[in-house]
Amino acid sequence: MISLNAALDLAGAALSADSQAIGITGQNLANQTTPGYAAQIVEPQADAFDISQGLAGGVSIDSVDSRSQFAEQAVWYQQGQAGQYQSFTENATAVSQVLDLNDPTGSTGILGSLTQLLQSFSTLLASPNSSGPQNGVIEAAQAFAANISSAAETVQQTVTNAQSAADDVVSQINQLVGQVQEYNQQLQSGVPPSATAEAQVYSSLETLSNLAPISAQQNSNGTISILMNGTTPLLTGTQQFKLQADLVGPAPGAAYPQGNPTLRILDGQGQDITSSVTGGQLGGLINYVNNFAPTLIGNGSQQGALNQLAQGLADSVNATLGGSTPLFQYGSGDPSSIAQSLQVNSSYTSTDLSKAMAANPNAMESLSNIASGATLADQINGQSFSTFLSTTESNAASAINTQQSGLTMSTQLLEQAQANRTQVQGVSLATESVNLIQYQEAFQASAEVISVINTMMQDAENMITATT
Repeated sequence: MISLNAALDLAGAALSADSQAIGITGQNLANQTTPGYAAQIVEPQADAFDISQGLAGGVSIDSVDSRSQFAEQAVWYQQGQAGQYQSFTENATAVSQVLDLNDPTGSTGILGSLTQLLQSFSTLLASPNSSGPQNGVIEAAQAFAANISSAAETVQQTVTNAQSAADDVVSQINQLVGQVQEYNQQLQSGVPPSATAEAQVYSSLETLSNLAPISAQQNSNGTISILMNGTTPLLTGTQQFKLQADLVGPAPGAAYPQGNPTLRILDGQGQDITSSVTGGQLGGLINYVNNFAPTLIGNGSQQGALNQLAQGLADSVNATLGGSTPLFQYGSGDPSSIAQSLQVNSSYTSTDLSKAMAANPNAMESLSNIASGATLADQINGQSFSTFLSTTESNAASAINTQQSGLTMSTQLLEQAQANRTQVQGVSLATESVNLIQYQEAFQASAEVISVINTMMQDAENMITATT
């Protein structure tokens, strides 16, 4: 049998344990909506009982973090996928609009104006001496030039925006990794982090996963190591490896030396890791700047479809008409910016067109035949101008639709991963409320036991005093 003093110690220990349990439960309830927070599970531990050794038993409280690294990594993966598709589609939306890719009839945008221009040639053939058809050709040419120039300028602006966004994303990545580095430094200094401090770190990791494809490992000392794409270290212990983003112009001897630069990402050692960054917002921006946009406006290795079309059509029409005053004009110094500079000669009138047709009786028929793409001068890559543009727009639409579909799917999968994580490690209001009531009742019971023991001890003391 234990003494009253030992019983009092046991009751006091129980009271302390109940108080700890209430504190942990209250912390869970207070952080129910805190981003990155994982519920702390109360685990009562039985103390050793051996009266001969003075061990009276009792209970103490420990807490276990419910965080699941598997559930976290599943969320990070889907965040990376969603970020990749999101950053691409945000830039491609303007391209889709300016090219009118959502118009199934092809009656608007560049294709619509090209069709009208080619039709105006046929109308001119039927009435070559009428000012109406003559002016119609000039007006249709102006509309085509304006449309393709506007489209090329819009695509170029989205590239500039994406390049700037990549710089911002890299800065955000380095900043977020720096926050985790500070957490690691705190751990290594011997200061145990609180559950809310850990929550802030995991909230930062989730934000980071939307920017770049990451994986994180919690080391035996509690510090967190971060890898990008499973190979590139961003953080090891307290050492951070910062990324860099820069733009690299076409190499000497490139086919198009004045073409758009390539977006490049360097790791902490200055190594080029661009090709390995395939997820997160950064991956989407790289894909847009280096792969998608150049198919339209070119870079050092390709002229770009819009420039090919602008140059091909302008050269074909000007050569067919002949004369001292060309209908179309464009900058001659940079083949990768022809679409942006394309315009109709401001001094060109129906009189110039009449003179050209008078000097070349076959001009009207040759103009009307441009639409068929029967000659090499009226083709691009073996296709007529209309077919080439339709193929270009179809390819662009397919690429954009793939990204949009990916965004929809990854968003749904992200929501599922987040819901699963909440189920595994989230705070349940109902469960914690029940636990809180139980611990409060236990606390009150322990307090009552202490009160009873105090009374018994006081009574015993009074009896001893009375007998003496």
